[in-house]
Amino acid sequence: MQTAVDRVIRSFLSKHPASQHPSMSGAQSEAKRDEAQDFAAQLLENYKSQLARRSPKLD
Repeated sequence: MQTAVDRVIRSFLSKHPASQHPSMSGAQSEAKRDEAQDFAAQLLENYKSQLARRSPKLD
């Protein structure tokens, strides 16, 4: 699952890098990037939890 999280985070960062926006400072760009990473990680954790609840328990 961690591999999937890393892949989604890389996808967000490579498709929409905040650092390329001309009106943002370096600190603002980094803050936006961190916010996007946190959001992506939280989405994946929520999805992982949903899958765990829906999966049949193996004994």
